Amino acid sequence: MTVSFSSLVRWPNSVSDGMWRSFAGRMPERIGRVGADIGASIETWLRLLTASAQQRRPPGTADVFISFQRNNKATAATLAKKLTKRGYRVWWAGDLVATGDFRDEIERRLDAAKAVIVIWSPDAVRSKWVRAEAAHADDDNKLVNVHTPALRNPARKIPKPFGVTHAVGVADIAAIVASLEVLRVRPMCDERIRDSACKSRISVAQ
Repeated sequence: MTVSFSSLVRWPNSVSDGMWRSFAGRMPERIGRVGADIGASIETWLRLLTASAQQRRPPGTADVFISFQRNNKATAATLAKKLTKRGYRVWWAGDLVATGDFRDEIERRLDAAKAVIVIWSPDAVRSKWVRAEAAHADDDNKLVNVHTPALRNPARKIPKPFGVTHAVGVADIAAIVASLEVLRVRPMCDERIRDSACKSRISVAQ
């Protein structure tokens, strides 16, 4: 059967208009389904990529770096302990060994961390080391500001430009965990933590 161009042109308008209306009417639904499928695929891919990257991370690599001034060592230790109990891998200067160049170790840990929690206190705001570590974290978009009760009006006292990032109390673990979640830092079961306890802490943290 041969169909000429002229016969197509003479195709009844009612038929062509009806088919076009039917096709066009279903387009938003079809586009919506395709968009949803693409979005779900991208989300799944990102989750698999994140999990794969975590599995490839060398043993002992910490996701969370805690920066503090030495007068706040006890506060940093308490925060590290609480986060570790929730399944996070944490590194702070209290873990430094008495060998090698500690500056190189700190730099390496800062680069490897997915989040850097800076404990701001009256002493910390005057510390060049704390400011330098905050600048490193801010440049990498992984800064989490927390403050001690002794730092009054933290929004004004935290050095600029770091003060533009919201700060929470160092004892507010729920808010700190929420900040880590925003940075896609997830708790991981540590070999030193029992599986059941770890799963329970992860469910609470998430």
